[in-house]
Amino acid sequence: MIVTEKLYDQQYIQTYVEGFEAWKENVKDFTPEEMAPICGIDADTLREVARAYARAESSIIFWGMGVSQHTHGTDNARCLIALALIAPLIAGAYGWRIALISLALPGVIGAFAFRALAADAPRRKAASSLAWADVVRVACSPVMWLCCALQFARFTVVIAFIVWLPSLLVADHGFSVQSAGLIVGIGAALTAASNFVGGYASDRLRNPPLVIGGTFAVLACACWMLGTVQSLSMLYVAIALAAIFLQFYFGAIFLVPVEALGPRLAGTATGAGNLFANIGGFLTAYAFGAIKDHAGSFGLGYRTVAIICVAGVVLSYVLARVRTRALAHSGAATH
Repeated sequence: MIVTEKLYDQQYIQTYVEGFEAWKENVKDFTPEEMAPICGIDADTLREVARAYARAESSIIFWGMGVSQHTHGTDNARCLIALALIAPLIAGAYGWRIALISLALPGVIGAFAFRALAADAPRRKAASSLAWADVVRVACSPVMWLCCALQFARFTVVIAFIVWLPSLLVADHGFSVQSAGLIVGIGAALTAASNFVGGYASDRLRNPPLVIGGTFAVLACACWMLGTVQSLSMLYVAIALAAIFLQFYFGAIFLVPVEALGPRLAGTATGAGNLFANIGGFLTAYAFGAIKDHAGSFGLGYRTVAIICVAGVVLSYVLARVRTRALAHSGAATH
């Protein structure tokens, strides 16, 4: 219908789309009358939906597992992508380039403002250059390796919560996409102050490993609940707990290597920790989908993350002991 009645943005198609004529020839026989018996929707309704989508000021396509987990799942997704490409919204008044540039512009302005307003005072003496011995020191530090393992676990929880929670709500608990989005948005609001409050607690207690271990303990309970409870009230409690503590240990987990290795190696230590965090995030993003396909639900995935959090509690205890020795050795060396 959209192609036949030329409801698409022809200028956008000519500028950005390749192979459109061949594709148009390929779909010309798929009329509403031909498709009605296959999809179970009458031809007039198909026409009405096609026109409403193409003429809408704003439109978006959501699809669930049934579209992609199918013998022709790839073709289904390609058809939806093609539909989105020819819709007038995509071209818009100015095109995607201007839209993306406008989204990036606040970040660029912020970078220049930071450069102008947050510049360091002139150094009285030049900073010492980083030597390979310093890199080896980071690589051989037990504190650093423990923090890397904890970073792996930290971002595993983040990906499990931020990326896969909407799918859990829709697929396992029957929420609509809109409701799942609202719940995730409320969760993000609860997370907003988590970094600051957790950092303050770590500084006030002067015991970052305690904050790290306590946070992992709470997240272990929350993830286990996400993987097991069926009651909506308990599900909301689990989501709230996970959201509030999701970033609670963020400052503490980055502080410990700097305490042990010194501020001169803060950048290297932070980079190493983030490397392991990203590895954990990548593996979680893949593993959750694989577990869902194998087990039929997300429950096993969240229970696995809960076990990883318990391991984080144990590692935090070990970190507390190793950190104490490292700081004592650093203090003795200073004196």
